[in-house]
Formats: sequence, C-alpha cells, structure tokens
Amino acid sequence: MPANPPRMTLLTALAGLGLVGSVVVACDGDTTPAPAPDHELLTQVQDDDYRGWARPAGYDERRPSNGTHGGAVEVFTNAVVAEALANKDGLGRTAWPENATIVIEGYADVMASEPRQIAVMQKQHGTWYWEQYAAEDLERPRFSGRPDVCLGCHIGGQDFIRSFGLPKPVEE
Repeated sequence: MPANPPRMTLLTALAGLGLVGSVVVACDGDTTPAPAPDHELLTQVQDDDYRGWARPAGYDERRPSNGTHGGAVEVFTNAVVAEALANKDGLGRTAWPENATIVIEGYADVMASEPRQIAVMQKQHGTWYWEQYAAEDLERPRFSGRPDVCLGCHIGGQDFIRSFGLPKPVEE
C-alpha cells in the first residue's frame, strides 16, 4: 500500500482529468491554488529589477556556498522579506509573510562572471513555490511549483529558508 494514499489518489484522479497542474499538494496534504504558470515568477522578479533588492545580513555580496545552487551565491530579497528582517511587521514570527520573494543566483565560484543558475522562491497562499533555471535557458524552468528536489533541501530551514533565519526579538 502506498505511504500516502490520499495524495496518490488525488494526483491519480487529477492526472486522469488532465488537471495535474491545477492544484498543489502541500506538505500537510491540503490542496492550495496552483502556483503561477512556469516562468511567471522569473518574469516578475526581472520586471521588478531584483538585482536592486535588499540583501540579507551576511549576503551583501557574492559568497562561497556548499549548497546545490553553486559554489558561490548572491541572494536578493524583496521588500516584504526586508521589512520582516527589520522587525517592522512583528517580532517572534514563525513564518515569512505572504508574497515574500527571494532570488538566488548560483555561480561556479566567487570569481565567475555569469551565474550558472537562477532560483526564485515566493510565498503564495501560505506555501512556498519555486522556479529554478539554468542560466543558458531562462525560458524553461528546470523545476517549478513545489518539487521534491526543492522541498528536500529547504525543509531544513526556518519556514523553508536556509540562508538566513526569521527575525528575532530585540533583547532588552
């Protein structure tokens, strides 16, 4: 018997109807609205000029990485994340706010001139969605939605963010 029969049944039923992309099964088994169509997150952050976004503490420049995004990374956060990190929207939060968006450019090493990949993650409907692209093909994501490959690594971070933590209350 499958380890997760309700999920298998839902996905099988949706596949039979040709609707596999219409819902996403979240980690807790609930269904949520589908993420933006492939390529929409990347287009959105490019239109918003993500390279001009804030950078979290410790990521104000390209830095070495031993993660799957490359030997070096640059991390960019939208205003939603920047405000949360500045404690402007409540201390002691346990999750990042809706529409929090993070872009990671992955490089071969700190001296590389061009990224090898670009990954975008955005919180929609209380759930994180990802798009990851090889730099030479920004028209087709390698991964999108809630792929196991992203969940497998990101589940180890606070609310799925591995690079930096949720804001902490200011000590008195």
